[in-house]
Amino acid sequence: MEKKEDGEIDPKFWELLLSADKKDYESLMLEFGVTDFRFMLKTLNEMKKEREEEQAKRKSILQFSPQDGVMIPYTKELGDSMKHSLKIVGRKYQFSVRDLFPDDAGLYQVDVEDVNVFSTDFKIPMVDFLVKIQECKAMEREDAVFECVLSQPFSKIMWVGKNLPLEAGDKYDIEVSEDKLIHRLIIKDVAMVDKGIYAAVAGIKSCNAFLVVEADKSEPGKKKQRKTTRAGGAGVDLMAIAQEQAVKNTADREVLMEKVKAIKEERAANDPAAPETGAKAKAKAKVVEASQTGKDTDCTCDRDPT
Repeated sequence: MEKKEDGEIDPKFWELLLSADKKDYESLMLEFGVTDFRFMLKTLNEMKKEREEEQAKRKSILQFSPQDGVMIPYTKELGDSMKHSLKIVGRKYQFSVRDLFPDDAGLYQVDVEDVNVFSTDFKIPMVDFLVKIQECKAMEREDAVFECVLSQPFSKIMWVGKNLPLEAGDKYDIEVSEDKLIHRLIIKDVAMVDKGIYAAVAGIKSCNAFLVVEADKSEPGKKKQRKTTRAGGAGVDLMAIAQEQAVKNTADREVLMEKVKAIKEERAANDPAAPETGAKAKAKAKVVEASQTGKDTDCTCDRDPT
């Protein structure tokens, strides 16, 4: 549990909690070692009320703060050229961090003058490409395929074609395996204008490859028929690689859960107010029950030989 020397809870806990969903309360409490749920809710409600009162008194002047604590004023003119930028998209504000690096992870917040209106602990997922996308050579009117395998499951990665983000639709199919490790981009009915560099982006990691489109010279002067064949792909057994990685991830997760369990048990053992667990608690319960009913009971417990 991260606390100050005087025993107060780390202020970062409250900053994150103010902007968190209710479903995330438990995980934040576990991360910061906070155990009193009732106290947490009471304090949180008081802080939310104070924030609303402060916001009502102030103008909507936006600033945002990167993880290094430096306040940067919101500017519409320089937004696209800055490392950190804040855009207005419809009725929402979109905060962006360009050219991500591992040290960009941390606490981010948006302030209205002196009042914090949003905080989030930005974490960059630790992921790598086990299989990267490969150069693809396709004939005109074929489908071209780029595919990769990740080390950690991602429900969605970003596909980029010639520096533009790609979305599933009439031109592109984007597929994800059930275990979310295999990702595939299918460029349908390729033409000469589709050639160029394509990239897969997951977290701060990316890989790219070139799409080469070859002209179909089989029937000069005639309109080419749509082909049902696919070109490209990784050229390896993606399913086998993904299955092996999924087994490894499961084993790693079980080890982590055991560590978390051990930490909880250690905290409970060191907390005199924590309820007794295990064999001692069962033995004590039997003794209490016997004393209430007047019956004899057998129990084994540790005692001082003196």
